[in-house]
Amino acid sequence: MTQKELFLSLKSYEDFDKNRDAFKGMPVDDEIREHSDKIFPKAYAPKDMHYEIPRTKENAWLFEMQE
Repeated sequence: MTQKELFLSLKSYEDFDKNRDAFKGMPVDDEIREHSDKIFPKAYAPKDMHYEIPRTKENAWLFEMQE
């Protein structure tokens, strides 16, 4: 069984986690990407999670890098 066939036979993230080493170096194509979207947990990132850094003399160097 090839790496791709083994990966596509996984039913959950837990199955992937048990065999993680078997998939190192595996080339990723569209079919693998679609299957990984199904079995991997979704990341939670709310859109209102934004923090504004006030500009001060002490952190001016942060803003110089962005400009």
